[in-house]
This record gives sequence, C-alpha cells and structure tokens, in this order.
Amino acid sequence: MKSTILKDQKTAVWRQHIERANQYPEGIQKYCNANGLSIQTYYKWKLKLNSKNKKIPTKLMPSSSFAEVRICKPEVVCKQNLPDAKWLAEFLLHLTEAAQ
Repeated sequence: MKSTILKDQKTAVWRQHIERANQYPEGIQKYCNANGLSIQTYYKWKLKLNSKNKKIPTKLMPSSSFAEVRICKPEVVCKQNLPDAKWLAEFLLHLTEAAQ
C-alpha cells in the first residue's frame, strides 16, 4: 500500500514538472537545469505518462490485424460522372505550366 502511494506521488510530481516545463519560456532543457532534473529522466517520464494516457481499452481493440475490404463492380465506376479525358488533360497541362 505504501509503495502505491509513493508511486502515485511520484507520478503527480512528474506530471507537474512536465506541465511546467512545457510552459517554461526558455525551453525544457533550461527548465530541467534550473530544477536539477536530468533531461533523460524528464523525457522518460513524459513518454511513460503519455503512454498511460493513450492506452486503448482491450474491448475496443480489433481481434484481427486484417481489415475487411469490399470491391465494387467495375461498371459502378464507369457510370459515375467523371470529367472528359481531353478536358482533364488540358486542365493538368495548364496547372503544370502555371506552376513553372
């Protein structure tokens, strides 16, 4: 129980340091120097706290790393209102000329 309290206190102290360092006008390195903190320890804690905040609950994680893909029939694409090929070629030509 005591170690949990100490761990929670340490986490709270580092959250404060990270918030203050982000607002420090002279930058994180100078904040760490002014407060006697190791820059490596600062970034270790920042990473640790950020990863805790971004954990995804296991219920929301997909059961597979594959995603379902549905392929439309080719005639669906052909029936869409696509621009005329000649007009599109001229348009692209004008765009590339304007960019030069």
